[in-house]
Amino acid sequence: MKKFSFLIILLLSLMLNIKAQDNTVSGSWLITKVNIENQDQEVFFPIDFLKEGQLSIEGVAFGSWEYDQKNQKMNISSEDFKELDGESLVLKISDEELILENNGAKVYFIRIDRDKIYSENENSGL
Repeated sequence: MKKFSFLIILLLSLMLNIKAQDNTVSGSWLITKVNIENQDQEVFFPIDFLKEGQLSIEGVAFGSWEYDQKNQKMNISSEDFKELDGESLVLKISDEELILENNGAKVYFIRIDRDKIYSENENSGL
């Protein structure tokens, strides 16, 4: 009985940990800047980090991601996005901002709320 209880507690803690990771990273992000060799490049490019571990642009998958919260690293696999391919160090992560560093390149993201954008565009009258 003790083993069963321990197993249940272990599974619940793993599920909470996975859910916490998904809530932190998954969603729509806008790349605002890429810094390579101390030169900033403004990009303004939307990327979706899907809960299933997929990366997509406008619904088209182009890679996968996995966030290691304990070690503050993100593993991204993408042949199309070389600046992020491989293991990236998470320099900053919050509900609104994400900064990754991979091989000297820093990629800056801000979270976007597509529903809010669509609603405001409809209400703008443009």
